[in-house]
Amino acid sequence: MESLVGGGGLEMGTGLSRVMAYLQASPSPYHVVATLASALESAGFTELLEADPWELHPGGRHFVIRGQGSLIAFRLPAVRGTPPSLRLVGAHTDSPGLLVKPRPLVVRNGHLVWDVEVYGSPILATWFDRELSLAGLVSCRGSGGEIGELRVDWRLPLAILPNAAIHLNREVNEGHRYQRHEELQPVCRVLSPGEKVEEPTVLFRRWLGERIGVEAPAWAGAEPLGWELSFYEARPACRVGLEGEWLVGGRLDNQLSCFIGLQSLLEVAGRGKGEGEIGLEGRGGEGEGETALPMLACFHHEEVGSLSLQGAAGQFAESVIRRILPRGGEAMARTMARSALLSVDNAHALHPNYGRKHDEGHRPLLNGGIVVKSNANQRYTTDASSGGRLKGLCRRLGVPWQEFAMRADLPCGSTIGPHLAARLGLPGVDIGVPTWAMHSIRETAGLADLESLGKLLKGFFVHGLPPAEGGNRF
Repeated sequence: MESLVGGGGLEMGTGLSRVMAYLQASPSPYHVVATLASALESAGFTELLEADPWELHPGGRHFVIRGQGSLIAFRLPAVRGTPPSLRLVGAHTDSPGLLVKPRPLVVRNGHLVWDVEVYGSPILATWFDRELSLAGLVSCRGSGGEIGELRVDWRLPLAILPNAAIHLNREVNEGHRYQRHEELQPVCRVLSPGEKVEEPTVLFRRWLGERIGVEAPAWAGAEPLGWELSFYEARPACRVGLEGEWLVGGRLDNQLSCFIGLQSLLEVAGRGKGEGEIGLEGRGGEGEGETALPMLACFHHEEVGSLSLQGAAGQFAESVIRRILPRGGEAMARTMARSALLSVDNAHALHPNYGRKHDEGHRPLLNGGIVVKSNANQRYTTDASSGGRLKGLCRRLGVPWQEFAMRADLPCGSTIGPHLAARLGLPGVDIGVPTWAMHSIRETAGLADLESLGKLLKGFFVHGLPPAEGGNRF
């Protein structure tokens, strides 16, 4: 994998530039999927539509999109017959934030403000006093009556959510509980005294129609019918630290996992034979690449529980895998028994000012290596067997790892891992890069950890998780 931070240590390189460009181009889950799909198509992957019959051939490279917010990409085994070894990397495309409502604009106290709903569990205080732009998906009706779905991104600051001055809220530094319905409405305009404005929803539809014409000139004049639009901070990601060793930006959770998963899949399976493709190993003495099935699955709606048409708790992954396998249930069961999942989602790094919030023996550090996450109540899918196999792969690859478990008196977050493991019936490990300020409007990750994750995911696609010798159980 090309170094994410250049060849000479933590120097600016084309890899890091790609990460930043990817984040800037992906302000919503729908833009994430579009960015991934564009890269896959450029590498020779072809899109399969769920409603069409699939014509699959050994070694074929394909991707499937559901609902514009979820994507699964894979390379088929080189030969048919033997049930393949699925090497599944899972991540999610969504991030916590503020979504506009169906009637998104209201007049309040002489100001035009956005009426929003909280999506997931953002750190609300971090959304104040930021330059906010808007992006997402719009359903619209063209001049001929045709219905289309378009991605839109204003790319410029449209609003700000200003704090109340401390003179008006003397207790703000003592712990302020935000009233979500009254205090989370970004401001976009101050009205002149006595100014009359057209009905706010009509005004918004006109603005949105104008944006559609900018994004897709062929749809100029289209009528907006519905939308899922979320605010994001317009300021791009940047490097921070005395040596520039950290990446700070919005939506690092979990777009870093999607991006590095994509780069790893493309390096392993994204080029044709004879063009430098890295070999995919079989298992049990089989030929190189013959039974390997590397797959990247990026799902929407993880931040709200994954139970949706596009979510990991749904049947999207299972549907795709069943259509790939040649002989139904028997092949599915045998494939899952030969396969493994890496659920890749960001982890909590030790915060120097909140050390008491971390378990004393489980304190991952930024740039200390990938994090292996465990939880006794099955909030993560790691167990003794899968975790041990993952660490064996890390040793083989020279990838550093760290252990994470929550304090016994604090609840644990969730991932897509348990949903996929239970639905598909395959062993898995929950891993991720350590970060600060998870669910803030701007999060922090270490550049060296991105390198480690890329090396591990590439190795997983190539080798899978090492099985116990002879399937031994002692």
